[in-house]
Amino acid sequence: MLKGTTFSGQPVFSQLTGMISRSSFSTLVNEHNADRYSKRCKSWEHLICMLYCVMNNCTSLREVTQGIAAYGDKLNHLGLSYTPPRSTLSDSNACRSEAFFGAVYQKLYQRYKELLSDSHPNKELLKRLFIIDSTTISLFKAIMKCVGRKSADGKSKGGIKVHTMLNAYEQVPQLVHFTDASTHDHVFLEKLKLKPHQIAIFDSGYVDYQQYAKWTNDGVHFVTRLKDNAVYQGLQDLDISDSCPTGYIKDEKINISYTDEQKKEQVILLRRVVYYDVEKKKILQFLTNIFDMDTEQIGLLYKQR
Repeated sequence: MLKGTTFSGQPVFSQLTGMISRSSFSTLVNEHNADRYSKRCKSWEHLICMLYCVMNNCTSLREVTQGIAAYGDKLNHLGLSYTPPRSTLSDSNACRSEAFFGAVYQKLYQRYKELLSDSHPNKELLKRLFIIDSTTISLFKAIMKCVGRKSADGKSKGGIKVHTMLNAYEQVPQLVHFTDASTHDHVFLEKLKLKPHQIAIFDSGYVDYQQYAKWTNDGVHFVTRLKDNAVYQGLQDLDISDSCPTGYIKDEKINISYTDEQKKEQVILLRRVVYYDVEKKKILQFLTNIFDMDTEQIGLLYKQR
């Protein structure tokens, strides 16, 4: 019977945390003053506890502390020397800035992004694609008041909206941003720092014609869905290649009017591609500022979502 108090070898959890440079981590702690007012649960212990929480699908701090305590004398498996009390962990969550953990993620991302999979045949195109989406984490109104969007029946729940941007080639989040659930999706677009020739792909919930115009002027591309109630002016039909799969029924240049920051009406030239999905019996309208790709490519770009 095994009577040792430590594990032999290197457990998986230790291998994962071993990818975090402790010297770089300490530098970030100093830069963000992350251990200020913290007597026991330092930044490293806090990070380990949160990683344990995520990897074990814990839904409460009680589950986290009880799960860690179950390791007994074998806490070195988790990279800990003691089990933080639930109240101490709660205080750490309340007081330690989320910006610090964001900086830790960005440091890891910058260090390891070149090691991500490169087996896809169209990797040069995928490196230019940035997929944007959001999801809402619902919470009861009693927990988070005044952050939920009012529903038709007058009832509302509190919630957090998580916006994520990931590179299609790397397939890991490059940017994550949290807002309350009532914040409109398009606010996230202002935080993106895209470069010329890069392509943002997102759904119609992020509609912001003023941002589309800015990207167009900066040489940044996008592919999104056109809202069903959008008002536009058709200008010119574009040819659809004979080799294009059936389903693509329209490709045209259009003008869309919008109001700029000075409250003046402006017009932006865009491209509208219409596709009929036979299986779902649904019409999809794609909107883009890319004019040098054929019709099918626009649809395939959006399919990357």
